[in-house]
Amino acid sequence: MSFVDLALCSFIRQFVNVYKSWLANEAIHKYPKLMGWLSSLLDSVVFKETMKNRSVWNEDHQPLWLDEPLLKSKNQFREKDLA
Repeated sequence: MSFVDLALCSFIRQFVNVYKSWLANEAIHKYPKLMGWLSSLLDSVVFKETMKNRSVWNEDHQPLWLDEPLLKSKNQFREKDLA
C-alpha cells in the first residue's frame, strides 16, 4: 500500500458510495481490478482502525481519540461514542 493508494482511496470510495447503481450494474464487470483494489483497501487493518463511525457531535460527549488501544471493535467505539 502506497501513499498514492491511500490518497486515491477516499475519492474512489466516495464516488462508489454515491453511485451505488453504477457499482452494481457496471463497475464490477468493467473494472474488476479497480474494484478488487478498493475492496482490499477497505478490508485493510489501516482502514478499519482509522475509519470509525462517530455520531453527530454533542457538547456532552466524551472525547474520542484515534489511537485508543482499548477500543478494538466498531461496537466498542460506538458504545464509548454514545456514552
